[in-house]
Amino acid sequence: EGDTLVGVLHGLALAGPAADPTAAAASGCERALAALQKRLERHGWRSGNAKQVAASRKRKAIGKPFHGLGLVVPYDPKTEVGYRTLNCTEQEFRALLHGVSTGKASEAQRTELETTLTFADVANDECDFGHSLEVGLDLFCFCRPGVDDSLHRHSTRLLRTAYMLLGRTLFETLIGPMMARRVAKRLVLPQPMDES
Repeated sequence: EGDTLVGVLHGLALAGPAADPTAAAASGCERALAALQKRLERHGWRSGNAKQVAASRKRKAIGKPFHGLGLVVPYDPKTEVGYRTLNCTEQEFRALLHGVSTGKASEAQRTELETTLTFADVANDECDFGHSLEVGLDLFCFCRPGVDDSLHRHSTRLLRTAYMLLGRTLFETLIGPMMARRVAKRLVLPQPMDES
């Protein structure tokens, strides 16, 4: 369906490089496009349109992490197992993380963050893996250069655990080295996709 990352990247590459690329950039795009095409063919995947994939994903989403693409995890609506909502709104969680990351958090705010992290662990124990995935992704998206390294560590721990419990072993394997490099190099993530 073109709903894999490789399919979306292939669809974007087919659209061509941005305005007036250099010869080197165009050559790099062609090589990347060829590599993506090989990967698609090898796995029987189709090319995807990023906006269509994002819209499809939002329809399936049961949570809304900071990245804006929605959270898709196995969820049984009858038993309500697989996901539970956060104990605060997105704006409240962002404000809490901002206070903690800048060192301006009150004792009550630090306690609230610890409670949120504990709730994520309890959610895992009760098979609501989507909850810890959402908290981990929110921390991952929030962490920027200069942000308290403890938030990076909490994000890594929650994401590793959630990916393992959800059977997403590739992500589980990648998150540790990715976060270590990100912290060391102070990498900045792009902003979420525009919803228009």
